[in-house]
Formats: sequence, structure tokens, C-alpha cells
Amino acid sequence: MRTSIAAALLSLGLVPLTVHAQPAEAPPAAAAPVAATTAAPPAAPAAEPVGPWSLGAGFGYVVWGAGMMPGGLSRSFGGARQFVPTVQASLERAVAPGWWLVLGAAGSIYQLSGEAPAGSYQPTRDDSSSASLSIGARRALTRPGAPVTVSTSLLLSAGYGRYSEDVAYATPETHRGQVWGVGLTLGLAVERELTSGLSLRVATPLVGASWSRSTSANSTSGPATSEGGGASLVLAPTLELRLAF
Repeated sequence: MRTSIAAALLSLGLVPLTVHAQPAEAPPAAAAPVAATTAAPPAAPAAEPVGPWSLGAGFGYVVWGAGMMPGGLSRSFGGARQFVPTVQASLERAVAPGWWLVLGAAGSIYQLSGEAPAGSYQPTRDDSSSASLSIGARRALTRPGAPVTVSTSLLLSAGYGRYSEDVAYATPETHRGQVWGVGLTLGLAVERELTSGLSLRVATPLVGASWSRSTSANSTSGPATSEGGGASLVLAPTLELRLAF
């Protein structure tokens, strides 16, 4: 009977039952990240910095406004020295972002000889030459890294020119003269890089102002001296190959 009473109490939950808890299984450990086996591509080599100096050389033509160019010849006989090739060179130094100091030189030699009908007042011989030096500044108008660089320049120049010609008229005449001048030109340039450090530039002055003093003489009258100044539009395109270092 004692056994039946204990069984009844157990069924009613009045007697504690010792239960040995089973330890909970630990969750599976997270898999360790797999190390990347693909190496990152090597970084592209940095472009070599362009030097602060730039040396250029090229040629050009005076299409309009030769009288505004220092040393330019604008005289009564033979006209201005337009469409005559001019060689030039310049050295530039970067002094600030987008700014360059410019030193330049230019010169030309022109020779013409031939026959002219009597009374045509055309030269049978025409020799002339000119040379000038310039200093000024150039300012970039486009952002750094642009595929084409547009810049403007302001140059102060001094030059010298001379000429000698024979003219066929009723009686042959000989004219000689020389000119000294100073001038200020405002110009525009477009430059495109060809390879690292090597570029091609097309430039022209747009507006010029100059003062000059000239002397002339011919076989029929005595020497004469004149001086004066003025301002005018100028078109003298040049083509330059430039090297930065």
C-alpha cells in the first residue's frame, strides 16, 4: 500500500523528480573567412611631372598689321612685310599655377629680284630683314589637365628692321630705310600635347600698339626721318613645337 501511495503522489507531481539536464550542443562555429587568393592589379605608374621650363621654336607669317610689330616694315614702296616667313623661338618659365614668364626672339629675311616693266613702279630688287626681342607673361584660360590648353599672352617687344630696294619707274630709283620700334601685343594661343613633355602650339597676336622711329632715303631726294605710333588689329599666326623640361 505504501508503494501505491508513492506512485499516486508522483503522478500528481507532489514528489520532486530529479532530472539530469543534458548539456546543450554548442552551435557550429562560424567558418573563418577565406583569404583572397587573387592579388590586386598593380597600380599604374604615376606620370612624370612636366618640368617648369618650356622651350619652343617655329615659324609664322604676318597676315595683317605688320606696322604694329616692332621692327615691322610698313613703308610707301613695297608695302608691309606681310606673308614673309618669320622664324622665332621662346623660353617660358612657370611662375605660378597657370602663369608663365615668356622670353622670345623673332627674325626674318626677305629677298626679291626680277624684272619689271618700265613705268610700273615695281621693285626689281627688294632686300629686307628684321629682328625683335620680347618679354611678357602667358596665362592659361583652361583648367589643368584639359586635352587642349588655351592661353592668352601680353608681350612687350623691341625690334629693328631695314630695307633696300630698286624701283623701275620713268627713271630707276633706289630706296633705303631702317626702323626702330617698341610695341605691346595681346595674343591668343592653342596648345595640344603630343607626347609627354612635347606639344604643338598655334598662336597669333590679336591687338597691337607700337611706337617707331624710321629714317629713309632715295636716289632722288635727301634723307627723311619720321616717328609715330598707333594701335591696330594684328593677325600673325605662328606654329611652334615646344619641349617642357
